[in-house]
Amino acid sequence: MKSRYLEDDLKDLYINQKLSTDEIGKILGYSGGYTRKLIKQYGIKKRTRSQTAAMFNKKGKSHYNYKNSICKCIDCGKNLERYGVVKRCWTCWNSFRKANIRHNYCIDCNKEIELVSTRCLKCSAHFTSGEKSPNYKGGTIDLIGQIRSCWQYRNWRWKILKRDGYSCQVSGKKEDLIVHHKIPMRSILKMYNIKTQKEALKCKLLWDVNWGIVLNANIHRKLGNI
Repeated sequence: MKSRYLEDDLKDLYINQKLSTDEIGKILGYSGGYTRKLIKQYGIKKRTRSQTAAMFNKKGKSHYNYKNSICKCIDCGKNLERYGVVKRCWTCWNSFRKANIRHNYCIDCNKEIELVSTRCLKCSAHFTSGEKSPNYKGGTIDLIGQIRSCWQYRNWRWKILKRDGYSCQVSGKKEDLIVHHKIPMRSILKMYNIKTQKEALKCKLLWDVNWGIVLNANIHRKLGNI
């Protein structure tokens, strides 16, 4: 049942005195949620978000976490922008963290490292390369993979891309580009009996830009595995 007196009190506190629903609830003995329910029940027009923000956007001394004084770093005394949780400035926090972090020592060279590691980066690289690597495959690396990883192949590829305007010479597309040997690379290696990367670098046909062309990946796939 609606009460005319309660409605008048709500209008006076909410509209005229511009109190929040929580503040009104404390005066009337209700919770903030129930006060908002009553405001809706009596058809009192609610404030917009912009109006609420302008009225209750409290900063500095009016903020509920304000400590009645400027918050300072407990180490250097520098004024802090944030209140409450922050106790140190960024510089002092880094120094504090480095001084209090637990360290470990490399089991090989005794260098100081982080607690979670057992070896430093240099020793780890030594113990995870070559035959000790979990990806070791007997020391055999595909010759074509060696050729495609060298600087001369990258230079050859860049020249052809620049010559063909960074676009597929069949479809004209400019994405998923592949530089294709008109004579398959495996055929050239077999033709000249090339066994090592050094021999491949000396082969003129392999690096002749006239025997290269830019193709889209889909078109290149149709040519088959080369």
